[in-house]
Amino acid sequence: MTFKKGLSLRVPVACVILLIVILTSAFVSFFSFTANRDIVAAGNTFAVTMLMVAVALALVFFALAMLAANKIFTKPLRTWNSRSINELDWHGHPEKQCDIVPEPMPHGKILAVDDMKTNLLVVKSMLEAYELDLEFCGSGMEAIDKIKQGNVYDVIFMDHMMPIMDGIEATKIIRGMGYTHPIVAFSANTLKDHEEMFMSNGFSGFISKPFDKYRLHAFLERFVKNKSA
Repeated sequence: MTFKKGLSLRVPVACVILLIVILTSAFVSFFSFTANRDIVAAGNTFAVTMLMVAVALALVFFALAMLAANKIFTKPLRTWNSRSINELDWHGHPEKQCDIVPEPMPHGKILAVDDMKTNLLVVKSMLEAYELDLEFCGSGMEAIDKIKQGNVYDVIFMDHMMPIMDGIEATKIIRGMGYTHPIVAFSANTLKDHEEMFMSNGFSGFISKPFDKYRLHAFLERFVKNKSA
């Protein structure tokens, strides 16, 4: 959002000029009040003077507000290009969030693992714009079977909390099979010590739930787009 520079400067200047006129009128009214011995007329003059002073103060605050708005809204917007996960803070958000524009990556192959079908639908809707080759499974055991079959993915998105076998156990087994490609955890736990826990158990990173589209975008750029560059 921006204001035109000429308009943003003319408004405060006009306010200052009007302020000078009102203050001048206020001083004239004040001296008229001291010179006028008629009590009624003096009372009316004083009331008018106070009204002018109040209007003048209101204009001062308005002019200051316009100057502050000019400083805020005339700054150019910056776009965010996530070349590295290091650009993200530990909550999973970039330092400066801007709307992202998904870039097609048809060469990328992704596996999403979650026991909740609704979560898989959400992930699918978020990834469709990237035109990726998507596969889904509902448990860690299914993911292990896919790797046993020789499938290789640019990224495996693995849910942390799943029944029977959680994401950490499944990832340990997959890593034990010699699989070295990126595995990223889905987790509702966003504390920093949880991130360290994932990293020490074979994960390449994590995405918080509700699904963080900024961090998801960053992982895709790092592991899919930049891989082909």
